[in-house]
Amino acid sequence: MRRLYYTILILASSISATDLSEINSLASLYLKKYHRPTTILTFGAFDEQFTSHIAQQHQSVVVVLKKDSNQKTKTYYKKNCIENIILLDKQPTTNDLKILSESEHFDLVLIKNIFSMFPQSDWLNITHSILAMVNDIIISIRNSEELTSIHTELKENHQAEAIKTTSAETTYYIKKEKKLLNRSHWVRLAHTGDRVKKYTIHSTHTQKYIVKHYTQCECKTSWHAGINLFTFKALNGIYPTPLMLHIALQKHIGMKHTDYKIPNLILQGAKIIPIDHDDYRLSHHQNRRVTPQIIEKVFNQLQLPIDTFMNNLIKMRLI
Repeated sequence: MRRLYYTILILASSISATDLSEINSLASLYLKKYHRPTTILTFGAFDEQFTSHIAQQHQSVVVVLKKDSNQKTKTYYKKNCIENIILLDKQPTTNDLKILSESEHFDLVLIKNIFSMFPQSDWLNITHSILAMVNDIIISIRNSEELTSIHTELKENHQAEAIKTTSAETTYYIKKEKKLLNRSHWVRLAHTGDRVKKYTIHSTHTQKYIVKHYTQCECKTSWHAGINLFTFKALNGIYPTPLMLHIALQKHIGMKHTDYKIPNLILQGAKIIPIDHDDYRLSHHQNRRVTPQIIEKVFNQLQLPIDTFMNNLIKMRLI
């Protein structure tokens, strides 16, 4: 598994080119504190030029969550050979955001124009999921009557500090601290059965690692930038392209790995990092190596429709 210390969320209701420049400057202010790889999530109306600029300027893994109906964004990334961007082509549900907050953690989250995408009855739950993704948060919200409940929630229950107010919007700073990960991946809760009791994340600006608290022991593992390959599939990832994924997977042929499968792969764009190489529970497979056949099996699973993908993995007990 993999990422947390100074993590921020920017929730913007209507952003001009000037506002985007300010957000980029603010992002840079936080990211320059890091001396390790970071992961950024953007969700909303940020265009492909902005997200590409963020990826190229900061050399972070940038995860873009947006419905790319006309494939414009994917085409732009492909044409410009952006290798540290991940595009998730989905309008997420409220439950998707909840699971994302439980299974991933981002060092920086940029969110723009999202509340109008969801029923007003879901706004509070969406806010809670967003807050659960991060540590330090900066949120800009429109000063409209229908969003009054969100302003109130942030100020009264999350100690939000207003750092900028205009007639159109209010920007808040919120300090959060997330130390637990509730899922090992998209469909498995951390406390499933007797495998893992909990996951705790430890992070500074120079290092980040996760401790898996098993029933019999504890295991400390480095946290890699990026997202689980399972998350990529669950949220309809379309970039990197299948060809890029295949090339990245083939680089693992010959590698020692006791349990090579999709939930044990971290996607960083054009690069994939295997994790849990030496799971103590599979010590009898300690000399197992990744073969071309295993690579093709994993790649073919990624090409399946999402429902078939989920059902097949459950049947084969691969999740």
